[in-house]
Amino acid sequence: MATSSNNDLIQGILADGFSKRLIKELGIEGESPSIQVDIISRLGQNVMDRVNVAVLKKLPEDQHPAFMNLVGSGNMMALQELVQPYIADLGQLVRDEAQKELKETVAAVNKKMRV
Repeated sequence: MATSSNNDLIQGILADGFSKRLIKELGIEGESPSIQVDIISRLGQNVMDRVNVAVLKKLPEDQHPAFMNLVGSGNMMALQELVQPYIADLGQLVRDEAQKELKETVAAVNKKMRV
């Protein structure tokens, strides 16, 4: 059962303009707020996983441990410096992978709703 502070957190997440756009694009307006937050959270995790895989594919294998350490550290400046020689525009890679994941998630949600 959701607590009051949990409900406040859910409502805070869903009040964000980006979340509202995702909810509309995913077609989950009729779902409960907790399900909406769960889907958005899973989407975010999937995007992060996709980006990590895409970066690892472009990095030399000997750079993989350094990359994984930086991902966990949150040091975006050092991360950018590490990948720069191999990925000219990390921001574009992130946008591309996010768009791919969103497209796949929309298709999966739509398929599930038709069943």
